[in-house]
Amino acid sequence: MFNKYAWKQPIFKSDLLPVLGNGLLFAIIGGVLAGLLDYLCQLIGLNISFGLIIIAYFIGTKVRKAYYSYHILYPTLTILFMLVGLLFSDLAYLLCLFRSLSNLLNALNPISLFNLIIGPIRAVINSLISFNVLNLFLSTFNLVIYIFAFIYAYRLAKGRN
Repeated sequence: MFNKYAWKQPIFKSDLLPVLGNGLLFAIIGGVLAGLLDYLCQLIGLNISFGLIIIAYFIGTKVRKAYYSYHILYPTLTILFMLVGLLFSDLAYLLCLFRSLSNLLNALNPISLFNLIIGPIRAVINSLISFNVLNLFLSTFNLVIYIFAFIYAYRLAKGRN
């Protein structure tokens, strides 16, 4: 996956700039769409983030179409773009939830941004502690979706799906 020879290959500027542009653009667009979908799922009563698969699909396909010569940096950047998309997904979800910018700014702090990344793992642990079977199943399923989405985006950007 990460061998030394693949990192020593030349990176072409004509490939890197479209990858960065498309990755960031579709991380923002996919993140906002995913946040809105997560909010709608929360209104229905599902606490599962299906929107992460949307982010993975947007970013993976657009990064794959942005370069001509493959370099291992591009799928690796996809993981970073997934984290940016996850951040924008959470921001869109919180903006729908609080509906005012001042309450949103009060809810954001560096600790909550760190919890954004480890949130699914924390939900599984909390479900195990409380021994709620339904929440344990849903949080485990949510963790599987997170892992699947990151692997799916990496493989789409690499050209294998």
